[in-house]
Amino acid sequence: MNIFPIFTAKDASNALSQKNIENGNHTSASNSTSAPNTAMVATPSIMSWLQSFISPESSSPAHPAISMLAHQDPVKHKNMLEKVSTLTGGEISADEALNNPLKFEHASARIALGHPDQDVLEDLYLVHGHIKYMYRIGPSEAKDYLLGGSDKTARGGFGMTPTGEGDVDALDRFLDADPRTLPVHELVSGIETICTAEGYRSVNGDWAREPTQPRTRAQLIVQHCFEALTASNRTPPIGEVYQSRGSDDVTGTIADGINVPGGHFRVMDEPDTFLPGERPPLAPVSEYKYFRQFENPYLKKESWVGEAERKNIPVRAHASGTAPLTMSALDGHLSGATGNTAPSQTWGDRSMTRTDPVRLEQAAAMITLPTFVRASYHTNMETQAGIKHYHDMHGYLAHESDFPAPAKPRDLQKLANNNLLAITSDENLPGENFSARDVMNELQNEQYDRRKTQSRLVKQEQQQARHDARIATVNTTARRFIEE
Repeated sequence: MNIFPIFTAKDASNALSQKNIENGNHTSASNSTSAPNTAMVATPSIMSWLQSFISPESSSPAHPAISMLAHQDPVKHKNMLEKVSTLTGGEISADEALNNPLKFEHASARIALGHPDQDVLEDLYLVHGHIKYMYRIGPSEAKDYLLGGSDKTARGGFGMTPTGEGDVDALDRFLDADPRTLPVHELVSGIETICTAEGYRSVNGDWAREPTQPRTRAQLIVQHCFEALTASNRTPPIGEVYQSRGSDDVTGTIADGINVPGGHFRVMDEPDTFLPGERPPLAPVSEYKYFRQFENPYLKKESWVGEAERKNIPVRAHASGTAPLTMSALDGHLSGATGNTAPSQTWGDRSMTRTDPVRLEQAAAMITLPTFVRASYHTNMETQAGIKHYHDMHGYLAHESDFPAPAKPRDLQKLANNNLLAITSDENLPGENFSARDVMNELQNEQYDRRKTQSRLVKQEQQQARHDARIATVNTTARRFIEE
């Protein structure tokens, strides 16, 4: 879903110059002159002709430099990129973001959190109020059971007791607060923590804190709340579409049980810096996953993560299965808060009028894209896969579309960038004639330009290598003929 068009420099790629690699000797040799018959006597003219191929080093010219398109307003362009450091709290500069894809994701997350779009915030205020309506007067046992749903995986959360459990008092303070007075990162991480807990509990996820099934009356009552909130919104698991999620992992095995080798890579070394009021997730973020490039070593089919690696798109784990579950709860809260309809009380009923998809997409992007990437759980591309899966599956279940297919990593990256633009404020920064959204857009454009430039240089190098190999072959043949 393209909420905002991504104003990258696609059109500018046509303006990038790319000179054909030419070699005078090779060109002359490729004319109508044919190679001599080896049975012929090597006359001086033939020897000269053969000698013309032999060169101690490649005579090909050096790679022509590919210059990036000049910005329409170089001064404004420079000022906007210099603002990246300011908008990220001094954590990340434009150069760092442009030279490191993961730094770019962290910079985007911090810009969006620091300067959010006001309309998106208004919807999050409504969600906060609906959550308060559901849980504030509930018993502590029920709220503790709620927090246990995502206690190990929540970025931020609500503090910890000495035993490592979520702090119900901190949850109450969050619900009692005026959401307009909360720092945006606390509002966002708090809502994400709750919605993810509701999504996990609604499917009785065995990764939640024990007990994973309600054992007391209070737990049973709140479990019914989770199910009522999400029942009409939940989608089939993302693994039904991204069927290689498990086999893309290096620990995956083929039919005979032999581990499959492949190209493994790690993207993230540590989570982003924590902001005041946040806490690290209880689940160790150092337990990284590695992936292989091929789904099947015999078919040599490039896997989803292998394609992402080839296109220099960060991969942390796999397509997010958490995002659709979090969205099912967010959808229930937002639809209940806006009065579209009350959450369905019938398990599996999909007839209810759901939240406007654009509003839901923006709210989901705000609570998942920054939070997941900064918690070192998913990259923006992987999170966007889960967001898109939610919408695609609802379209399919409503008989509005065919069964969805896995989206390409590059397409998901573009959608994630679109959403990051959409959730960032378009109001001018103090003393400037541009907004935080303009800075984000400029950063995306510059990254796109550099990536395209690098891609062209790589292709030139590959073309040059092939050309040099052909010349070397001809040289070898010519030398052998002369020696004989």
